[in-house]
Amino acid sequence: MPVRKIVDILKSKKHESFLKSLDKQKQHQAQSILQRPEFQKIYSRLDSTFNIPTLPHDKKIWAIAMVKNEEDIVAQTIRHMFRQGVDAVLIVDNKSTDKTLDILNSLSTQYAVFVGTDAEPAYFQTEKMTWLADKVASAGAEWIVPFDADEFWYGLEGSLREILSNSSADVLLAKIYNQFPTLQGWGLDNKAHPDPKIAFRPSPPFVISMGNHDVVMAGGRDAESLVIIHVPWRSYEQFSRKLSQGASALATTNLPDEKGYHWRIWGKNSPEALSTQWELLLAGTADSTLAWRPLGQLLPTPEFPPESWENTVLYKRCD
Repeated sequence: MPVRKIVDILKSKKHESFLKSLDKQKQHQAQSILQRPEFQKIYSRLDSTFNIPTLPHDKKIWAIAMVKNEEDIVAQTIRHMFRQGVDAVLIVDNKSTDKTLDILNSLSTQYAVFVGTDAEPAYFQTEKMTWLADKVASAGAEWIVPFDADEFWYGLEGSLREILSNSSADVLLAKIYNQFPTLQGWGLDNKAHPDPKIAFRPSPPFVISMGNHDVVMAGGRDAESLVIIHVPWRSYEQFSRKLSQGASALATTNLPDEKGYHWRIWGKNSPEALSTQWELLLAGTADSTLAWRPLGQLLPTPEFPPESWENTVLYKRCD
């Protein structure tokens, strides 16, 4: 056998050994998180604070979410998810005071939307999203897409369903491009947010990280096939309410200060400071302590939401 081929075989075996070692580390890390007393305490009581319907076992691609006061956008998001090919959505409402729950119940008569309620006001996102993922995994989910009500998911070259169905990876990272209101309408940031989101094949043990930015789980990863248009701020009323709402939810937890820092900071600001910040956003800039702010050039977006990524102003122009 040629020396070159022997070297290639040895390199391949070394890489396989490295991947197996990495998988074991991830499994150990996930199991360690799940066994922490503070995680167990919160997770176990979700059985009494969550109320979800019975889930079918014939759906393969599940999207899961928690929402609160998202009446202006949640119907668009869910319809878009089904256009992108998901089989079902499990979504829980956290004590909304607007028409969000009514909208979700109406959507459940048109789509495979399974609506639950969440009586726990605290911002225990990791525990809650992991709990929801466990439920759809038990119902036979082959892929799980954790999403927020202000996120529109796409495949870079095809629909979300096509990307998931054809991927050999276990975790797919989705780049986030933020869309902001401007003085002229809407602008899509051509620079990606530094923290991606994830879709994954459930393989216990797993833990969804805060913000759905990662999942602690063994398996191969792909960072080149999914993308999200995120619309965090849509009106001044929604902007100020969301910041106050986030700060209040975090105040009921013992999470460290760096978790959700921008909610904590801006949720305490005066109406005058928020109004000034809103004007800066419309002008295409914002304070650096605001997590969701323009990072690059805002490109005008005539269609919202675009049917496919190919229809966006960023197609083949993003970083």
